[in-house]
Amino acid sequence: MKISYDGLFDKCATFMCGDVEENTPVKVSENCTVAAAASGEEFCGVVVGVRNGMCAVKMNGAVTLGYTGSAPALGFTQLSADGNGGVTAASSGIMRLVVEVDEQAATVTFIM
Repeated sequence: MKISYDGLFDKCATFMCGDVEENTPVKVSENCTVAAAASGEEFCGVVVGVRNGMCAVKMNGAVTLGYTGSAPALGFTQLSADGNGGVTAASSGIMRLVVEVDEQAATVTFIM
């Protein structure tokens, strides 16, 4: 049996955006607009779709992203954007529930 967190608490919001790619942590950059979160910045969600200058941002639910630096700890862990479309363990910021870390693939699954 495979463990899956797909669909768990999923909530998305639509924002205007510029050059943002899917699976990128984003921050609110101006009114009704998001931009990629820079290294060390907190992020409000992860882009799950982009079309015509608009993007859907997952603000609740499970997400799997790449990580840089040390592997994030399981359980409630502070994560910030790494500036390259992934995340990194942080010393401050929003706590995320880390449910899986794959050190070989350098990916982390967490619930926002």
